[in-house]
Amino acid sequence: MTNNEEDRRYEEQSAVFEQIRTGVKNVLKEFDRPDSLIRDGDFTVEGDYLGPSEIVVFVGNLAILQPNVVSKLHRVIREFPGWQIVMAVAVRGHEDTGRIWAFIFARTR
Repeated sequence: MTNNEEDRRYEEQSAVFEQIRTGVKNVLKEFDRPDSLIRDGDFTVEGDYLGPSEIVVFVGNLAILQPNVVSKLHRVIREFPGWQIVMAVAVRGHEDTGRIWAFIFARTR
C-alpha cells in the first residue's frame, strides 16, 4: 500500500470514527451527562481516532448500561462492519484502586 492509499484509508476510517462517535455521544446524552472541562459527568467518549476500528467510552455511572441504552448503541454501530464499541467502567471514588473494567459492548462483523 502506498502512502497515498494509506492516507486515504486513514481519512475514510477517521470519518467513520467521527460518525459513530457522534452517534454514541447523542445516545448517551439522552440518559446521562457527558464529562466536560467544567464538571464531572457520567461518561466520556474518546475523541481521537488512533487506528483501531473502535469507539472507547469511559463510564462512571453504571446506570448507563441499561438494556434500552445497549439497544440504541447497537443501532448506531450495526451499519459499520468491523467496528466495535468498548466500554471502560471506572466508578467515581474508586479511581485510586486502579481497577477499570472494560468489555466489548457492541461489535459488527
